[in-house]
Amino acid sequence: MNNSFYIFSNSHLTIERLHICTWDIKGAKAKMEIGMEIKNDGLSLIQNPLQISLSIPFDQKNMEVKSLHYELCEEKNSQYIFNDIIEGSNIIDEDAKRGKVLHFKERGDLAILPVKTAVSQDGNILNLTINPGGVKENIYVRLIMDLDVNTVSIVKNGIAKKGYIFDFKINESRNMPDSLVTKIKSSDLLTINQVFLFHAVPDLYNIDFYDSNKFKSIRKLETEVFADYTGIQELRNDEYMILFNKDTNKKAYSFYTCFSNEIIGTKQIMLAIGTNILCSLLFSLPSFRNSWSSHKTWPVQFPWEWIGAFLILIAMVVYLKRKK
Repeated sequence: MNNSFYIFSNSHLTIERLHICTWDIKGAKAKMEIGMEIKNDGLSLIQNPLQISLSIPFDQKNMEVKSLHYELCEEKNSQYIFNDIIEGSNIIDEDAKRGKVLHFKERGDLAILPVKTAVSQDGNILNLTINPGGVKENIYVRLIMDLDVNTVSIVKNGIAKKGYIFDFKINESRNMPDSLVTKIKSSDLLTINQVFLFHAVPDLYNIDFYDSNKFKSIRKLETEVFADYTGIQELRNDEYMILFNKDTNKKAYSFYTCFSNEIIGTKQIMLAIGTNILCSLLFSLPSFRNSWSSHKTWPVQFPWEWIGAFLILIAMVVYLKRKK
């Protein structure tokens, strides 16, 4: 899968923080959040809507997109998302549909605004329309996309385990497809000061590789909180972990993280060993029957190795029952 992302606009904008969060959900289609904090350098003088375009490596014609401004206006949700204490808030123009300005303790004020989306005719570009409305704070918009794939990663199938490669590239000109080169200029690619990339995956996954220069943390996900915030109800059924990468002050960004999931676990291996032992015992019965002699005592003829095999089988059964 070509995981190249491009963010561009005819307006000279700067994205102070770009948030990308991928969701690999067991038993459901994958989802992705994209959030952008747009730096307000004189944006209070702009009344016309801002146009920002996203090129993402997924089929967008059947993709459902939802703005999360209502959810982020709930202060308990924003406190989790931005990891900061909210000291107060103001509804913009006394109209909840316009959004809300949140006053954070450490990161300063942030205007949470709605975003309108539209897919281009060829289905390759997602166009965003944002109405600043004269706000003086940095602008923040966030949306969630329901993708028509099971995972946003590159899947590598193996005999004993399955690998998941998350290879993300952002605004890399060398990977730009020809269809996009004809539409935009390199100067249209927006400057991004910081990129925050999160991968939410089942906690049964193993972490095989991450870039130590960009890796920040990994933790258990508060599934109840994020199920309410994102609307992903499947989160309540299982446990998940979330891995956090970050990079700053680059013209283009790339992130590479690998997970794996064991296909053959301990139970399967134990069952295979137990089946092999049982089959060996059954195959040895005919030869034992033919070699039995009434002229010899049974303790001499009995294959005492069978006792050891039966004990191993019993131990395996007990172990497998406890594992349940």
